[in-house]
Amino acid sequence: VEKSLGLLARRAGEVPEAERTGALVDQARMLMRERRAHSAIPVYQEVVRRDPGNRPAWMQLGLALGQQARDGEAGDAFARAEGLLREYPD
Repeated sequence: VEKSLGLLARRAGEVPEAERTGALVDQARMLMRERRAHSAIPVYQEVVRRDPGNRPAWMQLGLALGQQARDGEAGDAFARAEGLLREYPD
């Protein structure tokens, strides 16, 4: 597992920005599947820093923060995702 995370981290540094963001999302998802929300949080934070309109990343960040009992921050992330839904409905 650590080897896979290392590969994803290296992949994130070797590709164009859009693909790098996708690699970060992949890394964060893997961390969440491994029940490592504490490690996924900074990765999702980097994703939304790079792509503030990424509603799914805001939702996942909220979930990760909630799992770490960071309820205020989780609420902020969910509010941001909800705002994006209103701004850009599917």
